[in-house]
Amino acid sequence: MATAIKGCIILEEDEKRGRMTYERVCDKCGYHFDKVHTGLVKNIYRTSYYCPKCKAKQEIEIRG
Repeated sequence: MATAIKGCIILEEDEKRGRMTYERVCDKCGYHFDKVHTGLVKNIYRTSYYCPKCKAKQEIEIRG
């Protein structure tokens, strides 16, 4: 089971295939992105992005 630590909300998870769908959420201003992303989670998934609203660099961390 994947757990969002920071920077996103998990929308769906397919435990059989190890895939999940998540939405980016800015921790600083609370901006929700319209586009959803998919990825594989085995142990730890990390990436970063810049918020289009407040321009802050945000980190995403998801633990599988």
